[in-house]
Amino acid sequence: IGVGALNRDGFKTTYSNFGAALTVSTVGGDDDDSQGPDPGAWGPRLADSGLLTLGNPGTTTPANCALFSVNNCYFSHFGTSFSAPVVAGAVSLMLSVTPSLTPEQIVEGLTRSARPHVVFPSDVPNLGLCSDANPGRCQCTASTCGAGMLDVWQALVYAGNPGGYVNTRAFGDLVDTRELRDAAALGPDRPANAQAPPPAAGGGGGAMSGAWLLALALAAWALRGPLSASQSQSRRARSPRPAPHR
Repeated sequence: IGVGALNRDGFKTTYSNFGAALTVSTVGGDDDDSQGPDPGAWGPRLADSGLLTLGNPGTTTPANCALFSVNNCYFSHFGTSFSAPVVAGAVSLMLSVTPSLTPEQIVEGLTRSARPHVVFPSDVPNLGLCSDANPGRCQCTASTCGAGMLDVWQALVYAGNPGGYVNTRAFGDLVDTRELRDAAALGPDRPANAQAPPPAAGGGGGAMSGAWLLALALAAWALRGPLSASQSQSRRARSPRPAPHR
């Protein structure tokens, strides 16, 4: 079950992936972290406070939260890493209603019970549909962010009567706020995604032929040799640091 993250207003967060592989989307928190990998241009106007839930600042062992001036290890979290557990919790509740639900019924229940994605006025500039040309905060559709927004209550109604369930919500809510218009007036939230280069001509489909693999192995063998201490240190210094977890 692929899960996308939504902003408090119902559009895709600046960091969330999108595409036909998603099943449903739900809240994920949309922060304005100037130190983060990609806060997006609209963060200062559209960011929210995230999902308040349990956490711990320890890295290898549990940390004493009192030392970090936090209250009982509650933190505001952001990311699809926190949207996915919300959907997992909904699935658990569905199974508590009807333990015999099959995996296919669970997916069907999540999609059929989902709220339609929100819509925006057509006169709001720079707030287009989610696409490679518009990958930041954008308007979701069923083909880019899953069937809709997770509706736990309706998912439980489905779980109680899969064969007779009917979702009466046909249209998404209209969202039009001053903050949204002010943010859109700044220009796109994020630049377009870089396009992958076209595949090289020749056979083999994307897999390397045996001749290519042999040539690479011979080249690596020819270039072998121990590194000096200064070379080893230089290479270690250039190693990228791990990206922050989201």
